[in-house]
Amino acid sequence: MVVAYLLLKVEPGSEQGVMQKLMGKPGVIEAELIYGSYDILLKLEFRTTYELDAFIFETVRAIAGVKDTLTLMTARPRILPEFVR
Repeated sequence: MVVAYLLLKVEPGSEQGVMQKLMGKPGVIEAELIYGSYDILLKLEFRTTYELDAFIFETVRAIAGVKDTLTLMTARPRILPEFVR
């Protein structure tokens, strides 16, 4: 399982429209509007890096209003129980 967080920078005023297009897409686990240098944060889960790559290039970057993306892939897919308090 590949888990990644995708930060999106979008055109001003297009945040809600971009969110609506992404919510419910296969692989999108969470979607949040955020403050800061980026506008939207997605939590993604795919079976392979190839599926993640296809989602970013063929789905996300094809949406009008998306200006920039930053992908953060997790080093480990889950927090180990001994680190949870």
